[in-house]
This record gives sequence, C-alpha cells and structure tokens, in this order.
Amino acid sequence: VLGVSVCLISCLGCWAGLQDMRRGVLMVIILLVLLMVVEVSGAVLAILIKSLAETDLERDLVARLWEEYNMPGAELFTRTMDLAQSKFHCCGVGGPQDYSGTAWQRELGDADSSLKVPLTCCFLNSSHVQDAFLDPLPKDLEKCQNLDSFAEGERFSEVLDYDIKPRNIYPHLSGLWLYHIGICWF
Repeated sequence: VLGVSVCLISCLGCWAGLQDMRRGVLMVIILLVLLMVVEVSGAVLAILIKSLAETDLERDLVARLWEEYNMPGAELFTRTMDLAQSKFHCCGVGGPQDYSGTAWQRELGDADSSLKVPLTCCFLNSSHVQDAFLDPLPKDLEKCQNLDSFAEGERFSEVLDYDIKPRNIYPHLSGLWLYHIGICWF
C-alpha cells in the first residue's frame, strides 16, 4: 500500500515538475516525507510488538512446559514438544534446564530419577524414522540424562547452529507456525 502510494505521489511530482508548479512539487515533497515518517514509525512499532509477543510466547511456553509436559490431559502439547525437539534437535524452550522441577519431574519422583530430560532430547537410534518422536530410542540413555556435562552427540542442547547462534526450540518455533499453535493452545 505504501509502495503504491509512493509511486503515485512520485508520478504526481514528475507531472508537477514538468508543469513548473512549485506548490505541486512542494506538496509532493511534504507527502513523501510524511510517508517516510509513517514507514519508519510502522517499522519501529512492528519490531516492538514482535519483541513483546515473542517474550510473552516464550514465557507462556515455559509455563506450559512446567505444568503440562507429559501430564494426563496434555498429550497434544507433549507430542508437539517431542516432535519439535526431535525435528529441530533441541531440548526444552531454552535448553535442558527447562525440565528441572517440572510437574513431570515431580510426578516421577523416585520412581525413575534417572530421567532428567525427555527421551526426545537425546540423539535417537531411529532418528531417520519420521515418527521417531513417538517411540524414542536414545543412542546412550545414561550420557543423555547426565546434565552435569554436555555429552557431545548424545543429547541436544544449546549447541551452535549454522548461523552461529545458540540453538534451542524457541527460535525455530517463533515463526508463524508457533503463533498458530500458540493460538490453539491458549
């Protein structure tokens, strides 16, 4: 819309210049400056809104992870997180520490205290299978669940991505895909 407006105003400016109409040229300059101010203001506003939305979405995802992951009645959320973790090779929203103290961990208690992160955080033997996240088989469960040290090739974590940024689930999901899922979840 703004681009078309700029083109039309520019054509009007050319016409006014050819007709030697100083007021017409001055009006075109004022309109183009106003459009530029609107564009810059819109860009700044879009950046601020996106940043606020991402912050809220990340906070809400972590809260849901804490209360709903692997809990009865939250199977869709659990499977979605498992799929995202296995597909994007990440663990949690911001890293494996997101699972520490979750309702899932509290419910496990001493029953299976060896599980610190979901199996989909581990490198899987069946990673070539499309639905591997439904029945994950880790390469080395013990190394994967050891949170004291990062076992290279055994668990997904905040590792370097192709663009040299920390890799976690949020950047991959922060696009339109997550906004649609987020709307459905909330």
